[in-house]
Amino acid sequence: MNADLHMAADLKNTGKGNLFVIFGEPDISLLPQDDDKLCIKVNGVDVFKPQTGEVISDSTDGIACWFIDTDYNQEGDQSPGG
Repeated sequence: MNADLHMAADLKNTGKGNLFVIFGEPDISLLPQDDDKLCIKVNGVDVFKPQTGEVISDSTDGIACWFIDTDYNQEGDQSPGG
């Protein structure tokens, strides 16, 4: 992890918690199906905590929202205007 990604000192601590997580990686299992397709099972998520520099593994209860790109074109995701 690059040192410039450690943002704990730059994040305002309001005591109300963070609205979103910046770094996360899904824990998934690929399940082959009879019709040569795959089913993806989401087991949980690993989340980077910039305040401590540690990675926390959580169950699916730790996923507030999940987006699936159904027309993936090898480009990264961007928010509107970003």
